[in-house]
Amino acid sequence: MPACKATVDFSGVFPVFRIPSASLPLNCKLLSPPTGVKIAAVSFSVTSGGAASPAITSSDGASFTIPALPAGTKGMLAVAVTGNFGDGFVQVAEDCTNPTPFLAISDLNEKASLVHVEVG
Repeated sequence: MPACKATVDFSGVFPVFRIPSASLPLNCKLLSPPTGVKIAAVSFSVTSGGAASPAITSSDGASFTIPALPAGTKGMLAVAVTGNFGDGFVQVAEDCTNPTPFLAISDLNEKASLVHVEVG
């Protein structure tokens, strides 16, 4: 498994998932999801940097790939899941050795969450 390339900055009001542009495309996955929990949708909305918002899909329900984007791109990555995770939560992380989760889905009604992304 490859070494992790992205970082998560928890110092601000909201976490920021920082990805070096040379590390894109970047594979991401659900971290040990409960049985039956799968990715329903992934959305990346570019907020600045001039790039178009890419379409992202999950072909296996457990992972997705953030495509190549130019340095300076900022946006919001949203992930929604289906299935029951009870009183727990579902985490999303880079698919790498010793991944740091960059997103947690804990709302049983919405079953979705988002994170700020910066491409450096």
